[in-house]
Amino acid sequence: MQSIANFGAKRVFCNTPQRWLMDEEIIAHEIELSGTEKITVLKPAIDTLVLLCGGKAAVTKLVKSHQQWETAYEFWTDFYNYVFELGKASDQTFLEKSTQRIQGYKSCYSLVLPMSGRRVLFATHPTSNAAPVRFEFNPSQFNADDISDFKKVWSFISFNELPLADLLVDAKITRLDIAVDILGIRPRDVFVYNEDVWKVWSASSLNRGVETLNFYKSSGYTQSPQVNPKKRANLIVYDKRKEQKAKELTPKFGDRDHTRVELSLRKNCHLTSLSNQPYLFEGWDIRRMKLSNPPLEAGLWQLFLDSARFRGYNAATQLLPDDFLPKDMIDNAEKYLPADLITKDQVWSHWNECVKKSMVLELLE
Repeated sequence: MQSIANFGAKRVFCNTPQRWLMDEEIIAHEIELSGTEKITVLKPAIDTLVLLCGGKAAVTKLVKSHQQWETAYEFWTDFYNYVFELGKASDQTFLEKSTQRIQGYKSCYSLVLPMSGRRVLFATHPTSNAAPVRFEFNPSQFNADDISDFKKVWSFISFNELPLADLLVDAKITRLDIAVDILGIRPRDVFVYNEDVWKVWSASSLNRGVETLNFYKSSGYTQSPQVNPKKRANLIVYDKRKEQKAKELTPKFGDRDHTRVELSLRKNCHLTSLSNQPYLFEGWDIRRMKLSNPPLEAGLWQLFLDSARFRGYNAATQLLPDDFLPKDMIDNAEKYLPADLITKDQVWSHWNECVKKSMVLELLE
């Protein structure tokens, strides 16, 4: 019986139901563990992008050539009122009032893209000196039709006077979430270290152990001993396959373990510089606990790793009997806990490809 695996735009056929063939175009690198087992690290993807848009130059040029508005303030005031009235109209389908609230803005909507039904979270009418428009969306899901629809919907709500490309010329990225999917490994087998992390919040299940790890970096201020797990972490490691099943979606990679490492950055750079970002995982040491040849008997090695997660690496080595402890383990973590899951050479070398695939820069055209 044939099974079908759908990855992106390609379908891969396989004669055995349990075997999923990978589209090599999405693979960053692979780590062989044994003759049949391996870890597959996929290329990075932009999961969430938040843009603050003022279109200062474009709006200034617009009011100079348009008798309806004498100042940028007058243009934006008319815009806020027009959007508010559109949001109440029952005969339109592209602007929905959102239940989400964005701090610093009076109004929050979803721009509904007609062809796909995908949504762009859209906040406007700032209460202070914030930018007039805030967008939040997942560009990795966008296609050419979505880009076109985004431009058309925006054009309509801006009186057909302010093209989206002009609005975004000076747009600033204030949040950038980057996802790297890793297959063949569970969150419990991923060891993360960053010297600036001051707190780790984890969630476990009785059957599968650790399923979510939230890492919070120090902000430079006195930290409370409590961490609110609802607050967005700087880096998250979680069971993506379980999340898909919880949402009643077919797991994208079948029965294979699927862990996502998601980096959440508070950025302050222009959208036009997105392709030129340096290695954004700098400082994050992401190691694997799965080895083809563990230095200790399998059960003892697993106990050591579990202890290392909660006690720290050096403290865990001190709990092992001397005759079980490889002499160079303390000073040679790279050998016994390889940091080869997310690297600058093997993963970040695909960043420009990631940006291009997201099509977000086509909004500037």
